[in-house]
Amino acid sequence: MDMRDDELKLIADHMGHSVAIHTDVYRMQTSVLERTKVARALLALEDGKLQGFNGRDLSSVSLDELPEPEPEPYKAGSFEELSEPDNSYEDVPEVETEAVQKPHACTGSKNDGRKRRRVLYGKPLTFR
Repeated sequence: MDMRDDELKLIADHMGHSVAIHTDVYRMQTSVLERTKVARALLALEDGKLQGFNGRDLSSVSLDELPEPEPEPYKAGSFEELSEPDNSYEDVPEVETEAVQKPHACTGSKNDGRKRRRVLYGKPLTFR
């Protein structure tokens, strides 16, 4: 929307920030606007609806004048086809595995079945 400076200041004051913040953050970037115009112009060209813009610059054409893309039609069976489970299996040969020793709960230490006690500075630790 094209606004005068005093209108822009009213909106910025209402939103609680300065005009500079409003123009830097909330205004649509020109690159996004230009890409949208080019994309819509290409869609109009593809549909044969670009004759009405003959001799005009892209900057003089507003977004409202260019046709919006039409949504692609929904294919009735597409979701069901994707959601059906795949019941096909292939034979996989069995592989013999060696017995693997499970790691001990206390990794990195030798657990030979003996009870151990914790010692700090030569004195056994006791937990209460």
